[in-house]
Amino acid sequence: TFDAWIEGVGMFYQNETELIFKIKPSKDAYVKIFLFSQTEAFQLFPNNYENSFLLKANTEYKFPSETMDYTLETNKKSEMHRMIMVFMKEDIPYTNDVEYKKIIDWIFSIPPNARVIKSFGFSVVNEKKMKE
Repeated sequence: TFDAWIEGVGMFYQNETELIFKIKPSKDAYVKIFLFSQTEAFQLFPNNYENSFLLKANTEYKFPSETMDYTLETNKKSEMHRMIMVFMKEDIPYTNDVEYKKIIDWIFSIPPNARVIKSFGFSVVNEKKMKE
């Protein structure tokens, strides 16, 4: 019964496009969101401008907040990205370096009945580079 509904994550984004999505958890939850490109990794949420907070059950939340932009960029013709959302019943902080293996180890340290994982893959396309 612990799940989350995600709307607005596409399969393709143009370079320098804002990533905007909505989240609605089925139960009260906290979320950590990580974004991986082929060359970098980021903790998308919470971040230096947006603090962690309790997402209320069956309430829709828009990400990013009004004061923030999540801009997708690539210097390549096309670059694959992966976004991982970790919903938790408790606000368990992630304090390690933002690296794929360390994040996966952290996720699997959380008991399965206390977490839900949502993962999305998408491409960021740079049309200027495509024409070169």
